[in-house]
Amino acid sequence: MKTIKIYLAPTVQKVHKEILNSQGEPFVSSRYVTVPSKKNQQQAIVSKSTGKSFIKQSEQYVNWKKLTYPFFHNEANRIIQETGITRIIRAKMKIIFYFPDYLPRDLTNKSESIMDALVESKIIYDDKFQVSNKIWLEGYICKNRPRTEIYIHIIDPESTE
Repeated sequence: MKTIKIYLAPTVQKVHKEILNSQGEPFVSSRYVTVPSKKNQQQAIVSKSTGKSFIKQSEQYVNWKKLTYPFFHNEANRIIQETGITRIIRAKMKIIFYFPDYLPRDLTNKSESIMDALVESKIIYDDKFQVSNKIWLEGYICKNRPRTEIYIHIIDPESTE
């Protein structure tokens, strides 16, 4: 069947700090915002109105979802145009993360963020093993061009593969 490639470039975020440089100007730096881990930095919150507790996602994850929502929906439309498939119901996947630095990162948590985005944008039907029971994860350093590459190999639903 067909293999689809989704290329997710990081966003560049300007970070303003109160520090002044040698000329007395505010120091402004930028950093790459790559795929965040979904589970890291979650907070347990108790609602003041109901008294019930719930888990709040990290600001980094919530912001990333807002930034990438249009991207993943555009990719879903592109896949429909290329393949005629409105939602992928069986696939093998490979997700390759290229990071801008050597900081330790958890690939499985980051892949959860990707899988949820693929399901929410209706690219894949679900993230259950019946849909994508083979998922490869790889991580590398690429300082000049950090990115995430997602390869979805569509499998015929009737195949024994």
